[in-house]
Amino acid sequence: MVKHEITKLIQQAIRKAQKKGDLPSFTIPEIPLEHPRQAEHGDYATPICLQLARLARMAPVKIADILIKYLPETDYLGNEAEAAPQPGENGWSEPIYFYDDLIDPAAFFGDSADCIYYAFSYLTVPESRPAQMWVGSPQELAVWLNGEQVYKYDGTYRNHLLPNDVVEVNVKAGVNRILVKAGQRDGISQFSLNICETETDKNYAGNRLAGAKFLYWVEPERMKGDYNGDDRVDIMDLISLLRVLGESERSPEYDFNADGKVDIFDLIGLLKYLSENR
Repeated sequence: MVKHEITKLIQQAIRKAQKKGDLPSFTIPEIPLEHPRQAEHGDYATPICLQLARLARMAPVKIADILIKYLPETDYLGNEAEAAPQPGENGWSEPIYFYDDLIDPAAFFGDSADCIYYAFSYLTVPESRPAQMWVGSPQELAVWLNGEQVYKYDGTYRNHLLPNDVVEVNVKAGVNRILVKAGQRDGISQFSLNICETETDKNYAGNRLAGAKFLYWVEPERMKGDYNGDDRVDIMDLISLLRVLGESERSPEYDFNADGKVDIFDLIGLLKYLSENR
């Protein structure tokens, strides 16, 4: 993004804040942009909040919190909602393990001010059902569950609690995807998240959903009929099904026609599929 586009976005954020009454009316000065002295602080920096402090009669930090709300969000992944990253690939770190609900990337990567970071996990549950997502953070935070944004906090500084908020969500049986996008404005790099039982009694609330497991990787789902896991459906899978039909105990994964049982009709269905997809 060129300097002109960045300054334009900041100007638009100031105007929106003035229109909403979050900032008083004043003539917007020129927006200065400069390269930070430390490369880890990003490509550009601006002291505009310091300059506006006198005009707005507000602390620079307060102005920064206001402007953040009116700046457009940037999708740094290209398609956040559909993220399903592999550990160690495309800029993602190797798996990091936390043994409680507090997620603290700074413990591994060190603190860094004015940045955005992502965290991802799979969640497996035994059945589809309602649940509560307990979430906490000192600063801005967004959470996607199975491609849907289910939570957003605008970033005004607050005491970090679990929970700061409780969100009603629905999880599906099997594999669910959770993506977290967190802002780190003053060197604090923490958030908390748990998927809990729905419970109205505060004395018992906050227990993790029964049978739920957070995982960094799951076995990719096979296409229907791919019984040997070679990413195609062919004569070898037909042979596998024939072998299973000769056994007294038959795995449900061979239920090709999804009627709740493994029998000759699954063989007929697979033969029809193979004849139509040569």
